[in-house]
This record gives sequence, C-alpha cells and structure tokens, in this order.
Amino acid sequence: IFFNVAGREPQGVIASDELPAFREKFVAHLKALPDPAGQPINTVVFRPEEIYHEVRNVPPDLIVYLGNLEWRSVGSLGHDDIYTFENDTGPDDANHAEYGVYIYHPPAGNLGGRHLPDAQLMDFAPTVLNLFGLPVPPDMQGRVIQHQPR
Repeated sequence: IFFNVAGREPQGVIASDELPAFREKFVAHLKALPDPAGQPINTVVFRPEEIYHEVRNVPPDLIVYLGNLEWRSVGSLGHDDIYTFENDTGPDDANHAEYGVYIYHPPAGNLGGRHLPDAQLMDFAPTVLNLFGLPVPPDMQGRVIQHQPR
C-alpha cells in the first residue's frame, strides 16, 4: 500500500509529519477487517523497515497479507468488497504465497526432493551465480544454497 503523501506524490494529501500516526491507525483498521460472518481474518501487516535490509527508491508504506494470504485484495473498481477468496476474474490458486518453489536438477542426477526451511528469496541470486561458477559479490544479501545428495 502506498499512501498519498504530500511532497512525495504529486497531489499528496497526507502531511509527512502525520504519516507515522496515520499509518498506525490504518494498520489497526486493516487488522480489524472481518470476514462476511464478522470473524477476524487474521491480516498480517509489515512495515518495509521491518523486513527489508535496504530499500532503493520509494518503498510501499505497508505490505499487507489479507487473512495471512488466504484472502486476495480486489485490484479493480466496481466491487462491493476490497478482498475476496478469488481474483477479480475467478479462482486462482497460482497467486502470492508465503513459500516459493525452487527446483534444481544437477547434471549428475536427481538429488531427491526436499524442503529447505531456511532458504530465503535472497538466496536465489548467490546460488545461481555459484552454480555458474561466477563470484558472489561480498555485499550481496543471501547465501549459496548447498546442494548435497541425500
């Protein structure tokens, strides 16, 4: 979510000195969003400074997982709700999720499928560089995922 901040956006209306309080109030409203039966949907809200080591350009003011990614935000106009179980055009299970998929099949053979609970998105780039025999820059975030047979 990007707020319309004065001095940052061309027609911004939220004064930059009011942004912290506005953001916290908005977070409280997001976390209180109920499902159609009035039950909480357990929305998770992140502030960029809590999860990003470094930000280039302008980060979003908030990152929101509606219902901890079980719900989807409606990305178009003309709907009665701001969230749904489906995309605007219908069901879609190929959407954002907390965990990604990483597939590596070495020339020597199958290593066997496994769960890598400690792997992070930032580990992908250094791992690919390493697999191609290229140096990993010392200031690059992430680590090389070691591919060992079972």
